[in-house]
Formats: sequence, C-alpha cells, structure tokens
Amino acid sequence: MIEVQKDRREEIERYTSRLQKSEECFVLEARYLDGERWNDVNCMLFGGNPDFENREDSYTRRVTRIHGRALEHLAAIMAKDPPDDLDGEGVEEL
Repeated sequence: MIEVQKDRREEIERYTSRLQKSEECFVLEARYLDGERWNDVNCMLFGGNPDFENREDSYTRRVTRIHGRALEHLAAIMAKDPPDDLDGEGVEEL
C-alpha cells in the first residue's frame, strides 16, 4: 500500500511540476499531497506579506483563484498526456 501511495504521489508530481506558475504547483501540492488546510495554504503562501493580517480575506480569495486556474491548467496538461491508469487505484490512500 505504501508503494502504491509513493507511485501515485510521483505520478501526481510529474503533472504538477509541469505547471508554468510555481504558486499553482505549490497550492495543489500543499493541499492535496501534503494535506494542508486552506487556511494553512494561505498562510504559507502569503503569511510573510506585511499586510497579511489586514488583508487575509483578500489573500484567501487569491488562493482560491490560483487553485481554480491550477486545476484548469492541470486538466489541459493531463488531456495531452493522460495518466497510465484512470481506474483510481490508490487514489483514496492519498
């Protein structure tokens, strides 16, 4: 089971690494591979900004937009180069 998780993670990283914007890759990997909560993803990405506390809601919306674009870009990448198996085996273990 651990080997399946490792293989699946590597396959997902193979796709996310092809995203052109590093922040899109970061958001998807932090959320879906590392299991971070949205609030934590927001803080990791923008928490160092001096205005973060005053504009946290704005940064949260920004993370949401980054996530949406990342999913669109990832779908386009996967459409051109589909995964070897689409049966979902091992996905639930991530």
